[in-house]
Amino acid sequence: MVHIIAQKAVFGGDCIGKIDGKTVFIGAHFHQNRNSQNSPGTDSQTGALPGEELEAEIIASKKDYDRAVVKKILKSSPFRIAPLCPVYGLCGGCNFQYAAYPYQLELKKNIVRDLLTRALGRDAQLPNIEIVSGPDTEYRSRFQFHAGGLKQRNSDDIVLLKDCPCAVKPLRAFLQSGGLASKTNDTAERITVFADEHLIGGDTRDDTEDTPNNKRAGTYAPKVVCAFDSTPICTIKLNGKCICFDVRGFFQSNMYMLEKALPLITKDLHGKRLLDMYGGTGILSLFAAENFESVTIVESDKRSLSFAETNYRNNGINCKLNTYTMRASEWAQKHLKCRRQKSGRFENMLETEKFDALIIDPPRTGIEKEVADYIAASKPPIIRSLSCDPATHARDLKRLVQVGYTIESFYLLDFYPHTSHIESLACLVYDDTQEAYKEHTAV
Repeated sequence: MVHIIAQKAVFGGDCIGKIDGKTVFIGAHFHQNRNSQNSPGTDSQTGALPGEELEAEIIASKKDYDRAVVKKILKSSPFRIAPLCPVYGLCGGCNFQYAAYPYQLELKKNIVRDLLTRALGRDAQLPNIEIVSGPDTEYRSRFQFHAGGLKQRNSDDIVLLKDCPCAVKPLRAFLQSGGLASKTNDTAERITVFADEHLIGGDTRDDTEDTPNNKRAGTYAPKVVCAFDSTPICTIKLNGKCICFDVRGFFQSNMYMLEKALPLITKDLHGKRLLDMYGGTGILSLFAAENFESVTIVESDKRSLSFAETNYRNNGINCKLNTYTMRASEWAQKHLKCRRQKSGRFENMLETEKFDALIIDPPRTGIEKEVADYIAASKPPIIRSLSCDPATHARDLKRLVQVGYTIESFYLLDFYPHTSHIESLACLVYDDTQEAYKEHTAV
């Protein structure tokens, strides 16, 4: 056992401290045995908070750092609270419930600031990080359940669920009534579920009218759509538009935050041509499309792209819509080659003019090199850069700043309270005067 003081939180939920000058990552030891006699919420099932004095156990030792787990809290943080979920420490869903929610937001902001500082440099003028948050309970609409529950952390063992305080009310009612168990059988190891007060039906018709039962505070039928339903298609009303998607595909899980994020993404977006990279069901560009003559969506998943086309059609979006079912890296490579050739077969297949704005929302691994090269070469004047990983986002923003972009505003979007997950939005503009200065000084 070692005595250590936690100094600051880092991305992923751990804290770091020092022992004899060596960095120690301090995490939680979550019990992996469902029949463990230790009840959830004990010291060994909680992480550290900055300033806490701890008794910890070193579980791995590397040349430059150690890893430790909390065994006993000797002096606790004033921001420490009891976890709100009875299976916290067993369930692999949340890992931050031991911190008061306002303090969670402060920790996440500090984590993002550290990552941006490391990427952009200590002398760089960092953007102000604005926190955007919503309810910290009953916020999550979409879940992937496994055999009637959620997996334990770092394990394939299942924690059976009869409730979840993070699930939206219709889904909590579904769990409490045994609805999940009724949908689970020996062959159904994984089931995706979407439930929300936004839900207005299980079809893609565009003639759905607002009624008292279609208001956010009302009730809907069906309230819950499961992947094994005969029609696993959701239609939701979001910021005045009808959005349809397949519950089995990717879609955001927090509708409260999505409603808040959309105006931030689309604010001041206008021009002739908009590019939506990693576009999914087209929901981000859909809310800006009326300010453009044409929109191009690049998405590798054919089914998601078909829903994007449906969403544009159902909402009466009249701009020209170009869709490409291919990897963003492939599209970028072909587009770059086309720009270089100024002729040949790619010129007829892909547009060669510059886009006036770009919305880009890559997977956790961040913007692919080919896509980054395309952006650096084409330099769309306005970029809305979203990310579900602040480390790769900081890396990508460094590249954009290096080729002449300025970060005008930056938002921490807390889509997943009580977890260490961080989503972010950077609003960038291309500074051609900076590029001209670089070219002048290089002569």
